[in-house]
Amino acid sequence: MARRIVIVGGGMVGNRVVADLAASDDDLEIVLVGEERHEPYDRVHLSDYAGGADAAALTLVDDAVRRDPRVTFRLGARVTGIDVGARTLTCDDGSALVWDELVLATGSRAFVPPIPGAERPGCFVYRTLDDIDAIAAAAARCPGGRAVVIGGGLLGLEAANAVRQLGLEATVVEVAPRLMPVQLAAGGAAARRRRVEDLGIEVRVDHATASIDGDSRTGGVRSLTFQDGTTIDADMVVFS
Repeated sequence: MARRIVIVGGGMVGNRVVADLAASDDDLEIVLVGEERHEPYDRVHLSDYAGGADAAALTLVDDAVRRDPRVTFRLGARVTGIDVGARTLTCDDGSALVWDELVLATGSRAFVPPIPGAERPGCFVYRTLDDIDAIAAAAARCPGGRAVVIGGGLLGLEAANAVRQLGLEATVVEVAPRLMPVQLAAGGAAARRRRVEDLGIEVRVDHATASIDGDSRTGGVRSLTFQDGTTIDADMVVFS
């Protein structure tokens, strides 16, 4: 009887585990359970998707793996419980899955700092294809509006360029005194800032967000207030 290996997590690591197992000649049943509705894809190129690339172009799944009868992708399923003794897991649709070996490859979640107002409609994270779809839909409702991206790291700069491509004015807010403070020294950060500003993206460093202020009519985002008391108008906030 085939040994069933279940991988929880449909990201880049989960996909690599599936590919490596499928490359063997072992008698296996390989099941990947992913919370997202998409096959594993390349998150590094989310901005390409925001710029109009098809989601299928980002897939990481090899055709040979997709055709392998030993491999099953259960997408759009979130694991809600694991019983180690019984070697079963349950999903949010109530279904159960028995496993002989279990691999947890769930990765990370986008961090949202505890800023008052961060839960308002119009606040987004930038991590998945569904996040990009939600941002694009919101951008279509406020053409020419302003999006503020909180986080001036690599992903934050990608997010800012993505909302710019969607037709919004973009501002990057970073609490550190320079962009990409983990990756770049002062000289490199200054050069990167010039490149970003050449794209028409405003940069504000040394700015800590105190609150995200709401529109009393819509309940959505109206502005951001910084800890120094200054404000900036915004129609959308992206945490990155």
